[in-house]
Amino acid sequence: MSHERFDLKGLDDQKLLDGLKALNRTAAETMADLLCHLAEVDRRKLYVDEACSSLFNYALEVLGCTEDEASRRIHAARAGGKFPVIFELVARGDVALTAVSRLAPHLTAANHVAVLAEAKGKTLREIDELVARLAPRPDVAPRLVRVPERPAPAPQVTQPLVSTESLPLTTSSVSTTAGTTSAPTAFTLTAPPPATVTADRPLVSQPAPVIARARVEPLSPERWALRVTIGAAAQQALRKAQDLSNPRQDEAAIVEQALLEYAERLEARKHAKLRRTKTPPAPPIPATTSKPERNEPRTELTAQHPDPDPAQAPTSAPATDTPLHVAKHVAAQSPTSDARVEAPPRCRRPTRAIMRQVRERDGDRCTFESSDGRRCSATARLEVHS
Repeated sequence: MSHERFDLKGLDDQKLLDGLKALNRTAAETMADLLCHLAEVDRRKLYVDEACSSLFNYALEVLGCTEDEASRRIHAARAGGKFPVIFELVARGDVALTAVSRLAPHLTAANHVAVLAEAKGKTLREIDELVARLAPRPDVAPRLVRVPERPAPAPQVTQPLVSTESLPLTTSSVSTTAGTTSAPTAFTLTAPPPATVTADRPLVSQPAPVIARARVEPLSPERWALRVTIGAAAQQALRKAQDLSNPRQDEAAIVEQALLEYAERLEARKHAKLRRTKTPPAPPIPATTSKPERNEPRTELTAQHPDPDPAQAPTSAPATDTPLHVAKHVAAQSPTSDARVEAPPRCRRPTRAIMRQVRERDGDRCTFESSDGRRCSATARLEVHS
């Protein structure tokens, strides 16, 4: 088979993107046709003639699907057999196969039109939230249990270890006398014949440890289940928080409050968001005062407004970004009192006030747009650029 078909290094960028979009549309249409055929095979029970006891076995043995793939396709195919609009949505790429398989148990003749319309373009996390709204579940009881230490897995014998007698090692002039060691001039390692292999000391390989990731599972429209594993220090901090709380709170309330405060600190540090305070805000400064508060941003620094027209600027203040007291000091040191004070290079680092304005204006979301006007959906690792 020639590999030239899969060599795309010389393809133009625009042709590569157009080809990928066309293949994506073709794959969606092909998946819809596959689900339609699978639903008809299930309706006629043709898998019996293929020596399969069920459609699931037919998908595994004849179509070569994996267990997860076969399950998702069968759920979606049977749902499409009841509601043919699913095939059209999958063909257009409005609803993914996994989304249909997760929504299938909750679709009825009364709600399938509205539910499928709401599921268009949703991510799997949003689909799970939609499922939780259709079939809410009770809260998970808070509990803190000790994870038992897993015993060391049994060693897996992969290959017998070659005996040291069967490895011919050729060296020359190796001296290990007291205090002196001469380096060998050459080492040669040759593979032993199969007959000399011994199984006295088997070669074992330890499997890689399996790390369980945290799970956030929606239970109802406003409730989620969080399953995590914490260390000893975090467990002691959790117990200390329970002891200090009045009344004594359960683990769920403490974890929820800790997450809210941690997110608030991150927003204050990353986005310059003002943190909540329990004390009432200070009274506003009278309009006649000229001394701003220490943390109050300068009024001439804004995120969106252009610089004022120099012709309309007041004559009493210097037309620079230099603070007033610095400008007066520079003017006093100048040989000509009416000389124009040159402003230093303006700092490109945004102030905290500007960062707050930009964050609120852009909704904590990247503002980059593609050539067709689609805005980037990234909400993490954002930076403020001027």
